[in-house]
Amino acid sequence: MKSFFEWFHSDTVNQLQPWLILGKGPSFSKRTQFDLNPYHKISLNHAVRELPVRVAHVIDLDVVNDCGEIILHNAEFLVLPWMPHIRSRPGPHDLGEVAQTHPVLRALDRQGRLLWYNHSRARYQRDGSPVVRVKFFSAVAAINLLAQA
Repeated sequence: MKSFFEWFHSDTVNQLQPWLILGKGPSFSKRTQFDLNPYHKISLNHAVRELPVRVAHVIDLDVVNDCGEIILHNAEFLVLPWMPHIRSRPGPHDLGEVAQTHPVLRALDRQGRLLWYNHSRARYQRDGSPVVRVKFFSAVAAINLLAQA
């Protein structure tokens, strides 16, 4: 499993291509009015249900439980905090532990499609990667993740 930052700086990510963050807000319904092809697309939580994306960003494992099969189909990569949340709070287990028992995460990990990052609300962080400031919304984490990368 790679950190988001390790993956982002690999040869497989076009650094010149802009990113588009897709959430469930009111502007999401207007997405069909624009050509999204010029962008790397990163979805927030359940928005991965609606279209294929380069990266699905999820903080809470409940979203993976809700959208597991869709994530496998619509997301090239899934990125979660090293200490994923459960019901909107940092969980007790790290992503490495959770991926061993969760079928969707295990499949993504085996396929090299599972990415992680340290988030500021976690009890502890994994060495070797910066800490991404997380507030109350997934969008804050995704923006900070991309900005730091």
